Amino acid sequence: VVTGVLVKYNSIGDVLLVLFHARQLRNRLPKGPRIGLSFYSCEESPAGCRYQDLEPLENRGISGDFMATFASSNNVRRSESTQEVMEKFIKPMTSELECSYVELIRTWVDDAGHYAVDRPQYFVSHCWSDTFHLLVEQLICFSTREGFKDPIYFWVDIFAINQHRLGEATELPSIPRVIQASEAVLFTLNPWNSPKTLTRVWCLWEFLQAVKSEKKVLPTMPQREESNFVQTMRQDPSMIEGILTTIDVLHANATVIKDKEVIFEEIDGSLGVDEMNSLVKQNLKLCLQGVAIDRCFGGNDLPSVDVFFAVSEKTERTSAVERGVSSIPTSQLSVRTPRLAHERSGRESESPSES
Repeated sequence: VVTGVLVKYNSIGDVLLVLFHARQLRNRLPKGPRIGLSFYSCEESPAGCRYQDLEPLENRGISGDFMATFASSNNVRRSESTQEVMEKFIKPMTSELECSYVELIRTWVDDAGHYAVDRPQYFVSHCWSDTFHLLVEQLICFSTREGFKDPIYFWVDIFAINQHRLGEATELPSIPRVIQASEAVLFTLNPWNSPKTLTRVWCLWEFLQAVKSEKKVLPTMPQREESNFVQTMRQDPSMIEGILTTIDVLHANATVIKDKEVIFEEIDGSLGVDEMNSLVKQNLKLCLQGVAIDRCFGGNDLPSVDVFFAVSEKTERTSAVERGVSSIPTSQLSVRTPRLAHERSGRESESPSES
């Protein structure tokens, strides 16, 4: 069974129409699952004939393995961006039921008995202008490197958010709650020395929410970028400072101008732009130093990596790197959830000039 989707109907004709589209959808899903639908009449709900979300946003995690299966089953080209995948596959597949993709496949099980959907351990902050294959590669590599035996579930916006309710902003205020419920935030860096995520208002806002929630921020890179990063760190660890100088929330972009205005209003009303810049830089520096230690020195040969840190930082280094956050008290981070006119899914459809 793919899903126990709950569908409202006016007549038996509505039921037959949904079953027809479900059969068509079945041909586009990975082999194995079947469609399972439950129906009830419009009179049973005052909301009228419309699909109702069945999963809380914080439960809409998708496994990295299923994302790889999704890419292969739909013949996603390696050049296709995440934005293109959303428009070409996810929205059409979910259009009849007007639900998120995760809700559509929430009871899909692979041959090993692993569910495609479960409560996510990690929130993924990424740019839609990056290719979908690179995103999947980073998540699969992360799972493999950490040595997880069971499937790992990630909260990925294009799968978790209902792409058919972009003007309602019904799910956006819940994103901080999703981050709080996650073990950590995976922050994609591509390319590592000039990440697109650091130029996007939404990604920086998610970074801030992670710090506010005292969650680890784990930088993740495509394999080629990580190799370049490790090579650079072995030659000149001070290069980390180069990436930090590019961070400026004031010049970060958003596809929807109103989104940027509202987010800046929230920042100005809390910690301020300068303080946010400083906060992101401090935390990203700690994160990258932690990655450098782990990849280059196995996290053990600390005398070899003292060049990363000033003497005055040694005392707080260990706890800060382990937590993935700075020592700035969260009481100083009075950040509210922006009330935006668009869902998060609308903010990353960058034009090539924004990438």
